[in-house]
Amino acid sequence: MTPLARGAAATLLVAAAGRFATPPVWVLAVIAGISFYDLGRREHDEADSSDWTGWGMQVGFLLVLGGAAWDNRRWTDLAGPGLPEAIGLALIAAGVWLRRWTSEEMGRHFTVRIQSSADALVQSGPFRVLRHPSYSSLGLIALGTALSTRSSAALVASLLVWLPAAAIRIVREEAFLADRFGTAYDDYASRTWRLIPGVF
Repeated sequence: MTPLARGAAATLLVAAAGRFATPPVWVLAVIAGISFYDLGRREHDEADSSDWTGWGMQVGFLLVLGGAAWDNRRWTDLAGPGLPEAIGLALIAAGVWLRRWTSEEMGRHFTVRIQSSADALVQSGPFRVLRHPSYSSLGLIALGTALSTRSSAALVASLLVWLPAAAIRIVREEAFLADRFGTAYDDYASRTWRLIPGVF
């Protein structure tokens, strides 16, 4: 599927989940379209891989957006701006900022698939504390989406679909990096956190 087709399909799926009904549904649909177009474009330029966990995370994120659209499909269910929306938008902003910072630190090594052409581990920027800041950023965005749309369906999709897929991918990615970088990666892992500083 071409990147444009992926983006269009994601837009239509999220919009249909919300019955094409309200402004929040259309905002979520546009976000889905842009995100999946970008993912498709980047994957198209990368080497092929048999890893399925990336697809699992993408399906999970599509369910987050679709769940949020479903919970905002009726005008009567829409709530005015409040504390949940403010916290949610702050989490989304933090996630976008962290993802951009991660991308800048990794440069051309910032990929969708599990692969690495780098000669050394990136340990600057957010990597000084987190081993997987890109996944941390996506987690912030998913949780922020659930809160900002007051969507229990999006929260369930985040916790039961996206997060398990991300956890499996982390295990596979760390095995790949340990095999590639050996004890250098083991030393790095011993002083950093996977997703949440001080927690996990």
